[in-house]
Amino acid sequence: MTETKLSERFWTLPNVLSLLRIVLVFPVLYLLRYPHMRLYVFLLVAVAYVTDFLDGWIARTFQLQSLVGTILDPIGDKLLAVTLATVLYIQQEIPFVFFAVVAMRDIIIALGAIYALNMYRYVFLPLVVGKLTTFMLGFFYCSFLFAGTRWGEAFPWLSTVNRYLLWLVVGLLVFSGLAYVINYIRYFIESKNSQG
Repeated sequence: MTETKLSERFWTLPNVLSLLRIVLVFPVLYLLRYPHMRLYVFLLVAVAYVTDFLDGWIARTFQLQSLVGTILDPIGDKLLAVTLATVLYIQQEIPFVFFAVVAMRDIIIALGAIYALNMYRYVFLPLVVGKLTTFMLGFFYCSFLFAGTRWGEAFPWLSTVNRYLLWLVVGLLVFSGLAYVINYIRYFIESKNSQG
């Protein structure tokens, strides 16, 4: 847990990248309905997850962390992850448990972060396990989507790898979700005690 001094600026490069990630959700949502467009979905999702890495790195490296960024960045992450999980589940491409864990984890993390920001103007920086989970989730989505393309058909073993990868990601989602809950509870208890 780290206190971060936030800028009030809106138009920074990290914020633009976060906005781009949010915008990319819409063509992804549209194109996912068409199996023959799966390569384009794969490319869009890959670009979106690259922006997720870049916006955080640029913000930290060049001191461009902003209040708006603390809102846009997680919105972009969670909107993309939950949208993909929802559509793929509706199309019966992934099991319900994957969709449920993705959705529940992101809702819990978002609610805790919003509460801390509103009540204490406190920003929770991502945990290491959270970063690892986001990376593995993005890797799974890209691998899963690529397997559904014509190029992916050249690698029949990829579907088997993706099945194991899916359950590995589910485990990471649960573990990281619990880590965030513990982190939130610890901070809220400490804050309440310090005020009392």
